[in-house]
Amino acid sequence: MGRAILPHRCYLATGDVSTATSASSNPHLMQKNASSADPRRAAFYLIALSLPILFFATLEGATRLFGLAMPEPLFVDGPPGYLRPNEAVISRFFIHPSRAPRVSIDTTFFRKEKDDDLYRIVVQGGSSAAGFPYGKWASLTGMLGQRLRRIAPEREIEVISTAMSAVNSYALLDFADEIIAIEPDAVLIYAGHNEYLGVLGVGSAYGAGRSPPLTRALVALRRSHLFRTLQRLYGALTKPPPDSAARRSGTLMARIARDRAIPYGSEVYGAGTEQFSHNLSTLLARYEDARIPVIIGTLASNESGRAPFINEVGDQTSLEALRELDPEAEADSNDAAGFFSLGRKLQREGNSPSARRAYAWARDLDALRFRAPSPMNRIIEATAAAHSATVADVEGALARSGRAGMIGDELMLDHLHPNLRGYFLLADTFFESLTAQAGSDRWPEGPGRVVAWREVPVTEIEQLAAGYRLRYLKSDWPFREHKEPVSIDAPRGEPERIAQDWFFGRISWQQAMQRALVHYQTAGRPDEAAKIALNLTEAFPFESNPHYVSGRLLMTIDQPERALAYLRRAARMAPADANVLLALSDAYRTLGRESEAREALEDLLRRDPGNAAAEQRLRSPEQKRIANPEP
Repeated sequence: MGRAILPHRCYLATGDVSTATSASSNPHLMQKNASSADPRRAAFYLIALSLPILFFATLEGATRLFGLAMPEPLFVDGPPGYLRPNEAVISRFFIHPSRAPRVSIDTTFFRKEKDDDLYRIVVQGGSSAAGFPYGKWASLTGMLGQRLRRIAPEREIEVISTAMSAVNSYALLDFADEIIAIEPDAVLIYAGHNEYLGVLGVGSAYGAGRSPPLTRALVALRRSHLFRTLQRLYGALTKPPPDSAARRSGTLMARIARDRAIPYGSEVYGAGTEQFSHNLSTLLARYEDARIPVIIGTLASNESGRAPFINEVGDQTSLEALRELDPEAEADSNDAAGFFSLGRKLQREGNSPSARRAYAWARDLDALRFRAPSPMNRIIEATAAAHSATVADVEGALARSGRAGMIGDELMLDHLHPNLRGYFLLADTFFESLTAQAGSDRWPEGPGRVVAWREVPVTEIEQLAAGYRLRYLKSDWPFREHKEPVSIDAPRGEPERIAQDWFFGRISWQQAMQRALVHYQTAGRPDEAAKIALNLTEAFPFESNPHYVSGRLLMTIDQPERALAYLRRAARMAPADANVLLALSDAYRTLGRESEAREALEDLLRRDPGNAAAEQRLRSPEQKRIANPEP
């Protein structure tokens, strides 16, 4: 017989056939050799896997150390001792800054160091939370801030907005850690309309893709300095796509919709509800872990006054709902337009509950997803319950105040932005939830809704400018098939002149308000002048003069208790200002607090011996008439 040929895989590589043979015949020796090799092999694989991780970690550390590709922070420095929201924060979501929509957060100055006595609220959401088209003073920040300061004028209160047009739950979640870092006492959320067509939405021209998990991963990667460095390098070497939304003409609504039709029940439709549910759950869990109370509002939109933008046929579920609402309905009415017509019919017949159901189906089947469909409110309620958040039923509050129990044009300016009354009700719903949550021992009862509505902080100038913005919005798609020119009549008086100068960018908001303050005082309208002064006080909390002017104007409209709070703050900021101390003394005297009135005057005389006005007030016990202050 010939010599046996050993298989190639035998132990010949060691150069010792006898050792190999003995090892193969001794299984205990084989097990010992294998076990002794395993730690070395595991260590080899561990080192091999760690090297790229260590490499990228080193690069990440170096980019952080040298301050490369710093992210756009949510908050930036303001005047000494204050922070403010970053106007450019939207660009953190874009490789090419030129692609970012021109949206920003309204400026709110707040203290860098939070005292124990200061009550701080942060607002999150999209354009409705930001008060579009009126601006900051119609928003939750303005309306709610005014209510809280009205019932507790001596209390230090900050209501900080991070809301802006076109953002959705991705931005809210991305901002969460920075919001937690400023230690809010409560977070208020009104969001959900922009999940499909907002920035990073599944159907948006500003989207990262139709996969929510992929978008979440991309947003997480953008927190890495190394990733942002590579991203910016890529952005510097490339140009935005020629069909970039940033290069389209028209309103933001006309530019933002990549998918102008997202059918009910489609894959993209499901991706939108999935992204909202996941992001909202993560967001509320983060606040829950930080022990920050959250109030989240249900979403309201125009039910009876806004026909569907894009008609879409329903499915078997909607057909069954149609037959339940109207047994005689034809199957070809199972679409958005059919349900809207049915809603109108049922409303005329006085069947409001059924009409609302029909309008809800019309909205849900509307393929243009600028209004949140019904599942979004169910997600809000379920997610809030899972994470100990409070639900403010905004939709219910507006419906109860609407005509025949429905939300229509009497509360809405367009498809989803409330009018002034609608914004008041939105804020009032959050106000009720907040004060009930905090307990009666924390917030005094104070003036009620009637007084709050009478003193709503939106000025005549801002209402005029809102009308101009709305006119431009409705001149383009989807309200018009093609963009139409807009003309604004020449101003018929000083308020319109100021509003147009501000709207067209010829003056700033502050300049507009200063002009308006002079106008309304001259025109004998101290109530409107006081409203402007109070807004300037909230806009510039670190300046004494707006506090002084607010106090003096509140005295002229017979609100000395409110006036006192503002004059006391003015005196703390400008303790040597003679006008402030004289006004403070007048307020004390009006309230019958004579000893404190004398103390203010004596303090003034110590600082300014021989001050004639102070000496005269000390000699005369009667209250002096207070003239309108200089702005």
